[in-house]
Amino acid sequence: MYQQFCSVTKNHTANKKNAQAQPDQTTNNQPVSNLAKPPETQIYSYNNQKPEGNETVKEIGDYLLAGFTLALVVVSILQWRVLRKHEEWMQKHDLNLGKLADAAKETGETIKDQAKIMDGQFGVMRESVEVARESAKAAQANIEIFINKERARLRVSLQPPSLSLEPYVIAHLVTYEITYYGLTEARIIDSKVQAVATNSVDPPDLGSFLISTMDIPQIITGSTPLKAKTTLLCLRDVGVLHKFTPQEIDDIEQKRMFIHCRGFVAYKDTFGRDRKTSFCYLWVPSDPFEGVRVPVLDKWERSGPPEANEET
Repeated sequence: MYQQFCSVTKNHTANKKNAQAQPDQTTNNQPVSNLAKPPETQIYSYNNQKPEGNETVKEIGDYLLAGFTLALVVVSILQWRVLRKHEEWMQKHDLNLGKLADAAKETGETIKDQAKIMDGQFGVMRESVEVARESAKAAQANIEIFINKERARLRVSLQPPSLSLEPYVIAHLVTYEITYYGLTEARIIDSKVQAVATNSVDPPDLGSFLISTMDIPQIITGSTPLKAKTTLLCLRDVGVLHKFTPQEIDDIEQKRMFIHCRGFVAYKDTFGRDRKTSFCYLWVPSDPFEGVRVPVLDKWERSGPPEANEET
């Protein structure tokens, strides 16, 4: 098309030059008499050349219009193909989205069913945990029953204080005795005892007066011989080797003076648990019967706060 356009343009240019050359030659060849004619003849001769140029321009315009139209057709076809491909892709995409939506719906139903199953399983697990907890409590209770049955227990008992006024007596004593219960051993960690006479019915603090370590074996079992031991009876803070006067003994019998004995035994049982037996006693003389005292009715009674008389 481009070559045709160039050829037509060249031909049109050549024809134009020839057309211009011919009037000049005609003019030169004409006699002088013709030169005197009016100029309309020349214009008429030139205008006779214009229709051919118009035809050429029209031809070129037609070619260009046809080419542009062809280009529009080609572009329209390509655009249609692109739109068609896009439509096909959208249809496939919509189909895939539908499948995905269905799959998501099925997955949601499956998850819902699994949630129900898991909720039921959680209920079963909770019940199992409760059962296991109760079983553990029962097992622990059985263990405690077994330990309490097998463990060692130590208790402290007191004998009446010695308040003799015999000349050979230089001090007064309180006799204590350890009693063992159980089937396993007890390993002594620490022990203390004190006996003191004061003017108050309330027991003094442990250690506020003379305190001594109890004379007992370090390991006690059912076969360990346990003998009664003694500790000095002090009079307030007078001293350890104090012999009571008849007046002081009468004050004790008339409950104007009070004898206290307290202490503890700390030990570890065979199961590795720390144990402690605390004791705190008050000597209580019996009241006279028809003006006569009956010493056999005299006794030790527990006194002080609850923790002062405790077995763990």
